[in-house]
Amino acid sequence: MAEFIDIDIDWDEVEKKLDKLKEPSKMKKALNMALNECIKGAKTDAGNEIKKNYTIKKKKDITRNLKTVLSTTKTLTASVETKGRPLALTKSKFRKNTKRLTAFANPKTSSSGGRTGGFVAVMDSGHKGIFVRDGEFEHTTKSKKKYAEERAKTKKGIQHIRQLFGPGTSQMLANDDITKELCESIKERFEKSLDRAIEQILREEMKN
Repeated sequence: MAEFIDIDIDWDEVEKKLDKLKEPSKMKKALNMALNECIKGAKTDAGNEIKKNYTIKKKKDITRNLKTVLSTTKTLTASVETKGRPLALTKSKFRKNTKRLTAFANPKTSSSGGRTGGFVAVMDSGHKGIFVRDGEFEHTTKSKKKYAEERAKTKKGIQHIRQLFGPGTSQMLANDDITKELCESIKERFEKSLDRAIEQILREEMKN
């Protein structure tokens, strides 16, 4: 499901500024320039805010799922779209207890790492993940450690294993703390971008 962030922009003030250009074509051009400059910055801001609020280790795991849709003079709309499935818990900061064969992780920076009930394993393909065995979510006791290690090495295993995931980029972007910061930064960016676009077009007029 798509997530939308409402930006409280004073459109009456925007119209007053655009009136300086007088010609509708130039007004559209300025608005288009401002929207595109603003949305590119908004993508950067979104990535920074997610990195600040979540423990994702590599920023590229966030930004690869953010896409800017640029404005044209016909559409005069721009957006940042999110895509991608939930991120594996190993993309977040985690730690493992090798003695008890369990892993601790929490994607949010505001929470301490919690017990996942799973174990860290590397597949034959080299893929590392935090997994649980279906129906088994508790710590492995010392007496069962050797038995659990052998099962972890078995390709088929007694039970199917399932990888654990944290929130995806869309879910993280919908975080109230993040949307609040983004609303403020995007509003400020747009106002400055519009002023620059209008000034640039006015300078071009003076040269001609």
